[in-house]
Amino acid sequence: MQAELEAARRPAVSPSPAVNPDEFKPYYAESGEFPDSKALTFGFDHVTDHPGAYAALSPRRCTVIMPSGVTVSATKLNRYFQYPQEFENAPPIGPGLYRVKLEGQLTSGEWAFITSREHEVQPPPKKGLEIVIEDEKQAPFPGAATVLEIEFRAPSRLHTRQLARGWS
Repeated sequence: MQAELEAARRPAVSPSPAVNPDEFKPYYAESGEFPDSKALTFGFDHVTDHPGAYAALSPRRCTVIMPSGVTVSATKLNRYFQYPQEFENAPPIGPGLYRVKLEGQLTSGEWAFITSREHEVQPPPKKGLEIVIEDEKQAPFPGAATVLEIEFRAPSRLHTRQLARGWS
């Protein structure tokens, strides 16, 4: 009987709810243009958008591994993180594969995995016309002209070969 009374007097401690990563979906957006205004947004949403799921994981930490291997992190209360604006000493965005991990802090102080994703940032489109010369032939006609025949392709436009002829 004494043990039951002591147990009843002790504060009830319930374990922290387990975090089920399947209940969270990663959010990602890319905006702006290279080189200066490119921005990435990383975050997460709960499948039912229940406030309790967000409250149980606060603050949140977002870790980004850059294509170069440099790792940066930011911790805050919001669910969404703007890269590079909200990451201290973050390098500018460049083309390549970005790996992102989102975690939330439990009431116990431990960090719990929420979700992760990878995103490939494409390089900016090439400007101008790129021409690759495939073959070049000259046919001299003594006393008349020289005919120059150039076979080329423009990979940034059509992936077909073109033929140009000229004379002088």
